[in-house]
Amino acid sequence: MFSPQLIQHLCQAIDATRSTRGPTLVAIDGPGCSGKTTLADSLQAALGNATTILGIDDFLIPFADQDLIWKSDESISQGVPHLRWRELEHVMEQLADGQATRYHPYDWDNDALKPEIDVPATSVVLVEGLYSMHMRLRNRYGFKLWVDTCREARLANVEARDGGRFLQLWRGIYIPREWSYLRQQKPFQYANAFLLGADLEWSTTDVCFARQAA
Repeated sequence: MFSPQLIQHLCQAIDATRSTRGPTLVAIDGPGCSGKTTLADSLQAALGNATTILGIDDFLIPFADQDLIWKSDESISQGVPHLRWRELEHVMEQLADGQATRYHPYDWDNDALKPEIDVPATSVVLVEGLYSMHMRLRNRYGFKLWVDTCREARLANVEARDGGRFLQLWRGIYIPREWSYLRQQKPFQYANAFLLGADLEWSTTDVCFARQAA
């Protein structure tokens, strides 16, 4: 999906933002199933061992503990209701200060939190996932990437990745919440680089999420 040449250029751009005063945090935001994880893995492989990936989805609240009702008047300005937001902010703050940290990643197979894992302090931290450029987080980054995708084709990718069990939740809760985030906060406008992700090429940019949310 992302060429070696593109990965090389992005690595050079990230290297140019590095500070001697502490780690560089890099946001990789975009709609679900757009290719963010693939991009993060490719960048980590190219940047080497001094790179940590922090996945936003690791901070999911187990479904059994979520309020699985979409409220059209809900606000996401202070955080995202299905994420352990305070924990996410705390972990990011520690990594930005060059400190190792710990957290409980979410276990998708068992809908529970895994035991705590250690996250080392590295010179580059790739914060990957939808909402990574949320207004409460975006000023922490030295570099920001937006990976877009085709809005119409996305649910097929969701089903292929997660199976049919989550489609109802996506349609009823997560897509309205995602769309609210895009329309209200327009995170793509703050990106240093805009990438065409899954099912998106120049001829189809008129149906991309960013174009329709602008």
